[in-house]
Amino acid sequence: MINLLNTKLINMGTINKNKVVLNLNSKGTLTLFYSYETLIGFSFQYPLGYLEATIKNLWSNTTGKFLNEIEPDKTKRLNQKDFNLKLNEVMNLISNYN
Repeated sequence: MINLLNTKLINMGTINKNKVVLNLNSKGTLTLFYSYETLIGFSFQYPLGYLEATIKNLWSNTTGKFLNEIEPDKTKRLNQKDFNLKLNEVMNLISNYN
């Protein structure tokens, strides 16, 4: 079981820009970026490294502007399948890390 020390929802200026920060004790910090209610990116800093990903824009110009803030290099953005795989990798790291 994950024991969360601190969970924060942070609005980043407009209704469509939000992030959730999960401090996971010694497991690290997971930051999730949401456009409205859609997960569009994440970063995970943990004792053994750092993982991050953003998804390609499948939505509106408003979401696209937020994606540009998170990851300006569009070549680094992942398709839906690869984004989900990377997110699953992070979730597995969190659940398996001692």
